[in-house]
Amino acid sequence: MGVVTAFSPSDQQARDLVREIRAHPGPGPVLVGGETASMIDEEQTIGRMLGLVALLIVCATAVALWFFTGSLVIPFKALIMNALSFGAAFGAAVWVFQGGHLAGLVGASAMDSIGTVKRSV
Repeated sequence: MGVVTAFSPSDQQARDLVREIRAHPGPGPVLVGGETASMIDEEQTIGRMLGLVALLIVCATAVALWFFTGSLVIPFKALIMNALSFGAAFGAAVWVFQGGHLAGLVGASAMDSIGTVKRSV
């Protein structure tokens, strides 16, 4: 059985439809494909793994710096400075590309999600 919708893949109505179809009981697992289902699955997978990956990076960085320097202060300081710089860089990227600020300088458009134009600048 197939279901086709006129909603954009990033619309909330499309996301709700995927969740509703997946919640519908069937004789076996209810499989849903398409761009919206793929985005929902990717977001859930990234969300589940993000904490583990961040912890792994923090531990590896701290241990490597501790071995190289023999100090406990330098790894701690490096982790704090890395977190601040990454936060500033990602914040600036979101402000420019997702928010559409300064997009007119390069002829770009604001993006709501990957591949979905929010508004033209």
